[in-house]
Amino acid sequence: MKEILTGAEQAIVCSIIPS
Repeated sequence: MKEILTGAEQAIVCSIIPS
C-alpha cells in the first residue's frame, strides 16, 4: 500500500471510509 495518497485517492477513500 502507498504511504502517501493523492487528493483524488483521498477523496475515494473518504467516500468509502468517512473519518
